[in-house]
Amino acid sequence: MLLCTTNPSNLTRLKNILILLLFLIPLHFLGDQIYSTTGSARGEAEAVFFLSSDKNDIFFPSININGFSQSAQKTKNGTFVEIKITADSLRIDKEWRMNKAILKKLKKLDPKRAESLNALLSRAYYIDEAAISIFYFIRNNWKYVEKNDADLTIDEILNLKEASCLSLCRICKFYFDIVGIQSSIVIGIKFPTDEETFVLKGGALHSWIKIKIDKDNEVFCDPLSFFGFVTQRYIYLLDYEDFNKDKLQSFHLETVKLISSRDRIFYNPESEIKPLFWKRSAYESSVYGVVVGKVLNEKEIPAKGSVIVKGFGKDLKTDLFEGNFYFFVREEGTYSIFINFEDGKVEKLGDLVFSGSAVKKIVFYVKEKTSQ
Repeated sequence: MLLCTTNPSNLTRLKNILILLLFLIPLHFLGDQIYSTTGSARGEAEAVFFLSSDKNDIFFPSININGFSQSAQKTKNGTFVEIKITADSLRIDKEWRMNKAILKKLKKLDPKRAESLNALLSRAYYIDEAAISIFYFIRNNWKYVEKNDADLTIDEILNLKEASCLSLCRICKFYFDIVGIQSSIVIGIKFPTDEETFVLKGGALHSWIKIKIDKDNEVFCDPLSFFGFVTQRYIYLLDYEDFNKDKLQSFHLETVKLISSRDRIFYNPESEIKPLFWKRSAYESSVYGVVVGKVLNEKEIPAKGSVIVKGFGKDLKTDLFEGNFYFFVREEGTYSIFINFEDGKVEKLGDLVFSGSAVKKIVFYVKEKTSQ
């Protein structure tokens, strides 16, 4: 059963999905990188951080763009930073088409890579599909590594096979400029998902992308994982065009503490092919009934390990990703859900009654700390 809501601007995308379902052709057999590698993210999240420093040059700017809000309050002992994420329906009306002029520019750079990227972009009809195609292309051609390569030129980066988050974003913007997607690079802090305190030293900074989706709206994207949003653990500092090593030196060896967090962003794969990217989409669909959930401790820090689902004589095991899990349900009934912690301990989380809902969302809490 397919349940979804839509709008006229996304009719082409919906038709493509319906045709695939009607003919029962698995998406991955068609090589459709747009639909087979993305799942949808829906919900809200928020977090409050505190950096205990009385330095005058410590700064956390306030920013408010589509889906992301950051505000800061400075005190005599440090600065509180509040992040609010809204991963609701994101309507993309801006159409995009591959054309001969773009292909000619790509071929001048690297004929082999141009052929690969053209195969992906030729399936894109909207700006988000073109952007995710480039994300996928980058993921296939450059390996993400933590290293200091900020001084490299873009030509030097393109000739390598690995890159830092900053260099991946520079590659992304390089190709965005060629295909006509307006974007900019931002720099900030990505607070670890399983920590309560974080010392800002080598590798603490993170880079991601800001994309203009229409004349009035911009959204954050991470080329490694997200389109249209980032999580509540991303703290914005400045745009890359304002980047200056001396400007960020005051953050070195300072400690950021997580004061509070609430995560209610749920991840729906929308097909049985494991997604590579998660996006805010205009509609949410599921070929079968799907359960999407989270396992968190009392401080809303994600649990580590795997989830085991028992029901109708079959056991299903799925690894947690940042505390999240999902599984498909083909039969109505009661399912028992367990967590298998990293140390091998198994604990029952509860029973789930599934009765025909297309998408069921659930949150489980565990007392154990994630580090145990």
